[in-house]
Amino acid sequence: MKELFDLLYQQLWTPKHCNKIIATMSDDKIYAVIDSAISIIQRSNSIKHDSKFSFVANNTLSGGTFPCSRDLCRINHIDTLARNAALYADVVYIQNPFEKYLHTAYFSDYAKALLIADIKVLYHVKPLLDAGIFLFTTTFQHICRDCLRETKAITKEYEAKIIEAEISLKETFLNEIEFILETDEDGDAFIIAEGPEEILEHPSGFSYTGNALVDLRKKLGRKTQGVLTKRQATKLGLINEFVHPIIDDLLTQNYYSNIYNSSYLTDREIDSTLIQDKNKSILNKKFTSSLSHHIPHIPNVPLDNLINLRKKEGEAFQVYRDSLTNFLSNSKENDTNLKEAFRDEILPEINKMNQSIKSAKKIIVADLVKDIIVGTTFVSIGLFSHFLPENIGQIVAGLGGINYLSKFGDNTKKLTNIESEIRNNKYFFVWKLRQG
Repeated sequence: MKELFDLLYQQLWTPKHCNKIIATMSDDKIYAVIDSAISIIQRSNSIKHDSKFSFVANNTLSGGTFPCSRDLCRINHIDTLARNAALYADVVYIQNPFEKYLHTAYFSDYAKALLIADIKVLYHVKPLLDAGIFLFTTTFQHICRDCLRETKAITKEYEAKIIEAEISLKETFLNEIEFILETDEDGDAFIIAEGPEEILEHPSGFSYTGNALVDLRKKLGRKTQGVLTKRQATKLGLINEFVHPIIDDLLTQNYYSNIYNSSYLTDREIDSTLIQDKNKSILNKKFTSSLSHHIPHIPNVPLDNLINLRKKEGEAFQVYRDSLTNFLSNSKENDTNLKEAFRDEILPEINKMNQSIKSAKKIIVADLVKDIIVGTTFVSIGLFSHFLPENIGQIVAGLGGINYLSKFGDNTKKLTNIESEIRNNKYFFVWKLRQG
């Protein structure tokens, strides 16, 4: 990714200068830089990886804007991914941060703020991009439900599956999230969403305008706060703010996991629940109950240090990946001792990784007086039942691609060749950082 960062340096799109530079750039100049960045990314990702530790990360882990668009939250998410990927992944495909601007009509202050955050996210994980552990998804297809329906790329059977998943998510969010209508000092109304951490990591705020919110505010009377009913939250479309990004994410990553022959990687346990509900196979139930485990997570050290650990002391981490790959490849529905086999074959390799971290203190921390703080990442594995047909890549390619409408010339027409070979079993992994 040297060419990409050379471009950003030339434009002074760096964490130190990008706020001022991008805020004062014309739309045409911003589009020109983004066009060049996308061209560079498309040229760079030509290698295909055949590995069960090749992952496609969801929007959240990729440092995307869901569920929170604040710089700090986005960087925290991709930092967690980076620290695990540096040791436990062969390659992780993260979402191309520039593609969302292909259908941006103009750069408002909000769009510029998102772009500035994108630049900061990129520089944070530069060591993994330089090492080739992080790669970008590089196609221009937009795989949301509306696009699929409009182009007739899915059957009624698959659309029914998507709708069923959406209904399940809506019920979960309606039952678990409380929407609170409040007014600020100026009397302007806004909404705060609060819920359990496993589905909403922190309270989210929504600013609304229009008659619907005005009517709700009137109902508050002299009160400054009130809880919305489920009907009111649904009428305002608040539930869709959470449901639609998850559904679109699952569709998009299902599609990309086929293209890149990779496993879907998420940190949202609600994704796991949704996928599990659609896959009732005996083998999947055994995976869920038998293969969950914890792996070491090293916070608060430079990412470059973890890359050095991977290079110099990487054998234990590679053996873990190889052992788990072999285990998954040879697991069958009629296995009666899957849990015991996992304990015997995989847990010793996890212990070796812990020992390697303790022995490599000099590589990880500069100050040898300090102890290495080692946390844990919870790992869950399951079979990825498809929300899309397995030949979706061929279907979309046959339709000429579902392209973003944009002003970027020929680049939007150069669709990446799609490999149609699908593995017999596709997996999803949950990597969930455990605090404390």
